[in-house]
Amino acid sequence: MLTSLALIIILVFVVWPDSRGRLESWLIRRLPRVHLVTFRAIEHYKADLHRRYPEHPDDRAA
Repeated sequence: MLTSLALIIILVFVVWPDSRGRLESWLIRRLPRVHLVTFRAIEHYKADLHRRYPEHPDDRAA
């Protein structure tokens, strides 16, 4: 259940990026665990993208 809710929240950010501030503050108040899991997933996704497709070729990890 928690993973499904985290995925829905991530999709809302993709489709409706202006909602981040309001949704994030609501999540922190109402569902702090979901907030933690969701934003860890987002940070993991961003780190993976940066590792796979660095902005500069010299940034690529060995």
